[in-house]
Amino acid sequence: LTWYTAAPIAIVSAFVYVFFPMRQERVALAGAEVRAHSIAQMTAFTVGPALAFADWETVDEAVAAACQNLDLAWLLLLDTDGGTLGAPFGPERFAEAFPAGRDVAGGLTRDGRHLAVVTAIPASASGARLCLGLSLEGMRTEVAASRQHMAWIALSVFACGLIAAYGVSTVVTRPLRHVVETFDQVAAGDLSRRVTVAAEDEIGQLARAFNRMVDHLEAAHAE
Repeated sequence: LTWYTAAPIAIVSAFVYVFFPMRQERVALAGAEVRAHSIAQMTAFTVGPALAFADWETVDEAVAAACQNLDLAWLLLLDTDGGTLGAPFGPERFAEAFPAGRDVAGGLTRDGRHLAVVTAIPASASGARLCLGLSLEGMRTEVAASRQHMAWIALSVFACGLIAAYGVSTVVTRPLRHVVETFDQVAAGDLSRRVTVAAEDEIGQLARAFNRMVDHLEAAHAE
């Protein structure tokens, strides 16, 4: 009874441990993606006319403004050949994420540490693109802390459930042990033994039936 009761509690505890941190990571990743696209589109909209007029000072100011975001890993303006325009931010981290240079794609990087966004720069005759990367280290740290927190919660729920199940099974099996002991004594020949009826539940009904059986047996034996 203890283990049958503990098994569903263990399943619920495992579900709590797995589901909630996974959901938190999915929501946080979706929020990071929205934020990355917003920064990329705003910056591309600003630098587009500046690139058309070769106003590099405005381009550098727009890039510097976007770099105020603490999670920003890189922000580069790429031409059609994969070269950078203006003053790039974080080219080393960009090179680690995209060693080939031209094979730049949006989404999670291969190592899962960054979220990349690639968008075309409007009003740019050269077909320039803006490539932005957000670091996911902070998000991963929060999810790891949440997963550890959920692990303690799941373990506490399982331990409390196991203790409760053991207590319930003890309450149920204690009268049964008394019944079994009386059965053994009667089987050994002591027909004066009777089971104490302590409740009106199923065990009490079993005790009454057994006592009636022993009464008939004792009467038959005496006769």
